[in-house]
Amino acid sequence: MNHKLFLYFNYTALVCLLLAVASSSAHCKVTRSIGYPWAGRLENGIPFPRMFDGYILRSKEHTYTTPEVIGALLDALEGFRKDYPDSCRIYLGDFSKPHGGPWYPKHRSHQNGRDVDIGMFAKNNRELHTFIPMNATNMDVPKTWCFIRHLLQSGMVEKIFIDRKIQRLLYKYARSQGFSEAFLKSLFYNVPGGSPRAIIKHVKGHRDHMHVRFHAPWSELAGRYRKLNQRELRVIEMAQRNFLPKKILVYIDNPSSIEDLSMQLGVSADDLKRWNGLKGEEDLHPGMGIVFYRKRFEVNSLKLAMSLDVDMLSSHIPTALAMLHKDVLLDIPPPQPEPVKVQIRKRLVRKDSQYIFYRVKKGDTLYGIARRYGITVRSLMKDNKIASNYIIRPGQILKVRTVRLAYKKPRRFRFYRIKPGDTLWAIAKRFDTHVREIVKLNGLSKPSIIRPSMVLKIPH
Repeated sequence: MNHKLFLYFNYTALVCLLLAVASSSAHCKVTRSIGYPWAGRLENGIPFPRMFDGYILRSKEHTYTTPEVIGALLDALEGFRKDYPDSCRIYLGDFSKPHGGPWYPKHRSHQNGRDVDIGMFAKNNRELHTFIPMNATNMDVPKTWCFIRHLLQSGMVEKIFIDRKIQRLLYKYARSQGFSEAFLKSLFYNVPGGSPRAIIKHVKGHRDHMHVRFHAPWSELAGRYRKLNQRELRVIEMAQRNFLPKKILVYIDNPSSIEDLSMQLGVSADDLKRWNGLKGEEDLHPGMGIVFYRKRFEVNSLKLAMSLDVDMLSSHIPTALAMLHKDVLLDIPPPQPEPVKVQIRKRLVRKDSQYIFYRVKKGDTLYGIARRYGITVRSLMKDNKIASNYIIRPGQILKVRTVRLAYKKPRRFRFYRIKPGDTLWAIAKRFDTHVREIVKLNGLSKPSIIRPSMVLKIPH
């Protein structure tokens, strides 16, 4: 077995072993979110983690919260960084105090670990270290809307309080990006025709930040029912642990570099250096212990809670688990075209692919390079034989496709409104086409997610 392959299996086996040991032996107290955000307290709250990049935090005493909020917010931050890999960090303000409770006169809420004040993005990638009032001249609306979308997609947001003028900027931009008017009116309250049940509402004093109120189903469950037996507490503890990042220690068996180890572990080399206080390009030597963190929010815990076998819990807990709110927004419909008459236009197609060579710079990502040259990440990875870990390094030379454009006879299509029970496979079969053609024509990012009343373009 060659050295690199042996090193890979060594790392993989060791990481799996440490993960198994950590998951079986770790113990954490159950976090309880008690009462209401405006009249409650927090028991066994957890300070928001500081080991990841992409955000700026206040002092530890201002950042106590529940595991669910930690998982949902980290997940939203990670999703946003994939869309804007070169973005500056976002400023996170107050969560709750260590034990929650009143925070007068500073806040009327923030009492039970479910509220977070979050800054907005400024234009020109300007990094903010405090809250500043936002308007059309200084606010980066596309980035702020992108971050809000990722917050909502976590499935854990109850309300977002933000000034009505900011709402209108976000609403106007989202409409320009193809999001349906009906969906946006159900999301924004302070726009013409906004729904009273909308998630995003106006509250005075929220022109310089967003006040996001999260659901914390397991912490609320523990806070509502005080007399839980050990078995019930264990169920809640395991569910809460799913949201928290895990610290893992790896011991080096063979000489290696930080870059090689980062590829094996699926984390960036810069993060490894920061977590372990390493500088420069020094090699790792046998016996050396390396710390890394793995985010564990991989399952939508709200859906997990809703599908919980309630027989595991005592009969005095309602089987409906009413406190796991049913009005949560679990999915955001992608932008959909309004049904219109088919317009036949000439379109450009790729022809005679050629290549250029590109030297990777610090901060470059595969997504950013692919977007710059108008190609897909998949083709860039294929041309350069890059593995599924997406790792590239400064100084690396990439082969990039360039294309010459030619005109092609346009393809006709029809519109189809989805009915309950429809699947992409069934629709493709009915119209004698392929699922990949429908996905490509409609720009679906998640091919498996379609909904009744959604309008699809179907190729002739």
